[in-house]
Amino acid sequence: MAGDNSHPPENLARAFSLDDGRLKMHERAPAALAHLVSLPPVWGILFASGIIHYYRESSRAVAFQARQAIFLHLAFLAVGVLGILIRLFATLLDTAFPEMGIDAVAGWFNETKAVALYIVFSVFPVLAAALTSMGYAVIYPWIGPRLREEPRPKEADEVYG
Repeated sequence: MAGDNSHPPENLARAFSLDDGRLKMHERAPAALAHLVSLPPVWGILFASGIIHYYRESSRAVAFQARQAIFLHLAFLAVGVLGILIRLFATLLDTAFPEMGIDAVAGWFNETKAVALYIVFSVFPVLAAALTSMGYAVIYPWIGPRLREEPRPKEADEVYG
């Protein structure tokens, strides 16, 4: 049907794995908020942790969305820190061995690329917030399935050898 709006567009469905279950009406706003509060660098982890703390007993779906937002934020921070460390290491090598010509590598990850990385990162939480506000349970690729797995209790032989 041309006017059927019950499913998100196909390109969004490919970007995010949408769960079969829908979020309840009272879970939509906090789940969307969990994704949006993860946008400020570093502080987003604390804000999303507050949502987990508040909703951990009353709504597992909201707590799961907030956990995903935290792990996406941690992945973004890891990529950013890795870029900074590579830049620092290249600068150190360029200072120690100027004849090697490593100055191009040292200047590669600059402020412009850091801002571009943040803009690309921001697309995912904003889209996830929009989808959760419509009632879809969003699962981030690579992050969500690992967070959703139930921990398997260890056997006595695994613990004590």
